[in-house]
Amino acid sequence: MRKGFYKSNQYPQRFCEFFTADNGLLSSKALCLGAGEDGTVYIGTDAGLNYTKADGSLGSFACGKVNAIFSFDGVTYFACGNELYAAKNGEIALFQTFEDEIITMSGTDALYLITVGYLYKFEDGKFAKFFHTEFMPTDLAIRGEKITAACGTEFSIVNGKRKHWMTIFHEHSTMPEFKINCIAFDSVGFVWLGTDKGAYVYDMTNGWYGHMSLTVCPKRRFTKSALPRTAELSFPLQQV
Repeated sequence: MRKGFYKSNQYPQRFCEFFTADNGLLSSKALCLGAGEDGTVYIGTDAGLNYTKADGSLGSFACGKVNAIFSFDGVTYFACGNELYAAKNGEIALFQTFEDEIITMSGTDALYLITVGYLYKFEDGKFAKFFHTEFMPTDLAIRGEKITAACGTEFSIVNGKRKHWMTIFHEHSTMPEFKINCIAFDSVGFVWLGTDKGAYVYDMTNGWYGHMSLTVCPKRRFTKSALPRTAELSFPLQQV
């Protein structure tokens, strides 16, 4: 071979395939995603639920706008307004109906669901009222007994022996001023926040870290789908 010529080995060619209403989706407006333990990927749209199995086949379930999707203990739950459906072993059925619209679900050791009125906990085969909400929640992140929620520019934590929502405002704390779009815990116990001013990390005490202090944090606006919701995401803040 000529000098300066390099030959690499074989590698997979990566490509992206787009799905819209023209090739199988109930709507071209996808709102949320989720994955089941069997490899099924669920796509929530404003017209219902689509799902694609490991063999590539595409299916659908018409139920209206899908607000949220979350998999827990072998079951994938998805919310349509105030109705919660459950998908398992290829079957989908209505699971439970709530007084208010379902916002989202979260949990690692136990499963929680939040509406505009209450935080619910899954116990004895159903969701029961666990704690009331005093605000309009937009997202929920729970790891073990740590319960947090976001509401616009406010960040709330369930705190105290007599459980209550402790809300953090940037005007009265070290929290930077931003609009919170999504939140998730990592495996260390820190909260990652996707905001309109980039990604931030909160250490659950007084430390807030963004792109000014952690160069790995992107500056661009985050949306709900941009922030990983897995409990295995971690970052060594103790080394900063």
